[in-house]
Amino acid sequence: MRQLAGVLLFASTIASAPAAELHHLYNPSWSPDGKQIAFEATETDHAAIYLVDADGTNLRKITSGTVDDEQPKWSPDGKRIAFITMRDGHLQIYTMTPDGGDQRPLLTTNRIDYQPAWSPDGKKIAFVTRSEQPSMIHEIHVVNVDGSGEKRLTDQDRDNSTSPRWSHNGKQILFTRHPIIKRNYKDLTPDERQKVRDAQELMIMNADGSNVRALTTNTAQDCCAAWSPDGKTIYFNSARDGAVHVYAMHADGTEAHMVANGAIVKSPEISPDGKRFAYTRETDGKSGLYVYDLTAETESRLAGQ
Repeated sequence: MRQLAGVLLFASTIASAPAAELHHLYNPSWSPDGKQIAFEATETDHAAIYLVDADGTNLRKITSGTVDDEQPKWSPDGKRIAFITMRDGHLQIYTMTPDGGDQRPLLTTNRIDYQPAWSPDGKKIAFVTRSEQPSMIHEIHVVNVDGSGEKRLTDQDRDNSTSPRWSHNGKQILFTRHPIIKRNYKDLTPDERQKVRDAQELMIMNADGSNVRALTTNTAQDCCAAWSPDGKTIYFNSARDGAVHVYAMHADGTEAHMVANGAIVKSPEISPDGKRFAYTRETDGKSGLYVYDLTAETESRLAGQ
């Protein structure tokens, strides 16, 4: 792979603060037309949801940041954004319009619900849930966008499942499986945390939770997967060669190969046209939102420090 070209900096502004004052940028999500990217960032004490145009202009804040608002995900029609928020005292999923209006809860539960993922037809949202009790057991559920018809898809007695991603035709869901550890992650020793990371594998199941099968089987971490727009390729992070890099493989798990240096590209979100990655990373204590052009192999910083 060729060396990256120099970083391009785009001028960005926001009414409340310059882009350089944002830190802890995470979870970028492309709008369906590829013209905007939603992401979370912290300006003062709490994370808020921001939007920026794909060329780095028109940066704006769309939630208040008075509580933590995180993990934005665009609906397929571009009319709503799902996100998680602490405004109910614990993490719950809300949806809103792209200007930050009409904020409403998806469900009202006593659980912790997060990692929302819209189905391609926009009628359902898959998400991860766990109890408020100290536990490493996470389940994947699905619910209609009006909050009805909630269903558990994964078996809580067999696996610990996160990061649901729908296939382009809505027939399958990609996810990450972890070992079950009934303790808080913060209470694990460094060796135990590494074993948890190394045991992560990419799985796939039918949209109704049936036919669960592994796409990767390694002694090193495989995680953070995303579908290509045409559904033929899966991009993911893997430590199979020592350091964590970005790989691509066929949708059946075959022909895995490295496509980006993990020291640069972190947990990428592929653009709707399949030509760019969006991602965030921290370098020397500074956090930024970046776009990487897969054809030109160039990186641009859109927001952050």
